Amino acid sequence: MYRAFLLLILAAAGCAHCDRDPKFLFDLSLAKEYYRNGKFGEAIQKFEDAVEKCPDSYDAIVGLASSDREWGMVKFTEAEDLYRVKKVEFAKKEFTKANKVHKMAEKLLLKAIQLRPKDMLAYRELGIFYYKRATSPYGYPFRLDDQENRQRERDLAIRYLKKVVEKEPKDWFSQRDLGLALFSAGNSSEGRMHLGAYLSGMMEARKYILKVAPRRTTEQREALSNRLREFDKQLNQIRHVLYTYVTNLEKTRAEWKRHGKVDGVAALTQEILAVNNLLGQYASIEESPENP
Repeated sequence: MYRAFLLLILAAAGCAHCDRDPKFLFDLSLAKEYYRNGKFGEAIQKFEDAVEKCPDSYDAIVGLASSDREWGMVKFTEAEDLYRVKKVEFAKKEFTKANKVHKMAEKLLLKAIQLRPKDMLAYRELGIFYYKRATSPYGYPFRLDDQENRQRERDLAIRYLKKVVEKEPKDWFSQRDLGLALFSAGNSSEGRMHLGAYLSGMMEARKYILKVAPRRTTEQREALSNRLREFDKQLNQIRHVLYTYVTNLEKTRAEWKRHGKVDGVAALTQEILAVNNLLGQYASIEESPENP
């Protein structure tokens, strides 16, 4: 797929005035549009075009790596589906494609960090890369029982996302992703802190939009409504994760009660109370009106 291994991972980096090259800007703009619309294969092609024109374009490198990450996750899912219907050889081919493109994504993001070590975008995208791989609900890229590799990549996700949050605490999406990564690694107390920060930030952003968004015309009101629904959709996704987590805790507590594990039951009860408290904050979004 990649052209001469993408210039040997941008070894020949160096471009002049790419920000004024209309062809480069067109490729970059189109690539971003493809990515936003979930057309990751097309995004990869146009980001490749952009990187070929400007090998040290930070935005193009990160965009290409992010597209590789998402396309690879799609291929891992397809490999799983093929394996389940006994098409093992086809599954292996899809797995190989996904694995290769993920290796490229990782190298590109590390290269982007070298290019701009103080810019947090590549750190964030790399953290998401490791988090998605570590928490995949499928047997790819790692088997579900491969705790060693999954934990290793969870640790890497936490490492990079913590770096982002330390420098940019108002990056609410990094707060969210870090919180989820910590939950998946078993550190729910710290995870709750970051999910709480995400909730607070998103609710403030929602209030600000309600305050300043124009609503004189039907189109403006519809745009506002759509934007608020997107906010609430994202918040409710986290609420669902927390609800599933606390439901599983309650099942475990009931089981431990039957077996007389008194100390364990007490600890689980404290955890359930803490998560329910956070859930109560998320539940409040259903009560917030779309109009002030």
